[in-house]
Amino acid sequence: MEEQPIRITSKENPWIKRAVRLKEKKYRDREQSFWIEGERASGELLKHLASVRVFFVQEDHWAIWKERIPCAYWKKTYLIPEKLASHISATETFSGIGAIAWMPHWRNEEIFPKRGTLLYLDHVQDPGNIGTMIRTAHAFALDGILLSPECGDPFNPKVVRSAMGMLLNFPVLTQITDEDLKKASDQYGYQIIGATLKNGSIIHYCHHYTEPQIIVIGSEAFGISDKIDEICHNYVKIPISFNSESLNAAVACGIILSEINRQQNEKF
Repeated sequence: MEEQPIRITSKENPWIKRAVRLKEKKYRDREQSFWIEGERASGELLKHLASVRVFFVQEDHWAIWKERIPCAYWKKTYLIPEKLASHISATETFSGIGAIAWMPHWRNEEIFPKRGTLLYLDHVQDPGNIGTMIRTAHAFALDGILLSPECGDPFNPKVVRSAMGMLLNFPVLTQITDEDLKKASDQYGYQIIGATLKNGSIIHYCHHYTEPQIIVIGSEAFGISDKIDEICHNYVKIPISFNSESLNAAVACGIILSEINRQQNEKF
């Protein structure tokens, strides 16, 4: 007999309490788990079922998701009423499905030896920007994204939502310092390229991007930090109107990665 999903109606259920707690970083770190919701992100999670701890499906959406969630995972599926769905949701409107997933873990030794293209975020805090840049880096087939110790948490629900589930299969390394970058440069030959308007920067499409390379995007408020600036080999800039001070970090990232993709796929 097939195991059926379990219906939950109480806020006091341990899994409901866990889902709510995972909105806070200290609990995510403690449980090595994160909250993920939405059709797109949950659909991506279905490709990584080993990462699933539990699914939460709003009762009136079960007819849709029972066709997608394998029967073997129905025992890890909880059906919840709309009111409870709103209670655990990290958004204003719950889209019908959410889940608790194990955090993926990546090691420097898995990523740096590939000697490809990496994106480094330096002091970037805005969760929407971080999530968007994860999606962008994934879309342009980079080998991974590196976050400085001062960056926002990649498993913040807002980042997870912006990344659209890409955190499950795209390497994101945290706590990467200037020393880590210097080591990668010395050991694997990475060129560290800072995106900045400082003197000496060349227009982004005039630079010849050759792997291995690490593209650095600084915070919108302060740009690239002094420690990272000291180890950059080259600088690129995006020409903008004199009436504008700077571009949004995620937009600048997309423009530069698009140019790298164009160069690397162009037939010479």
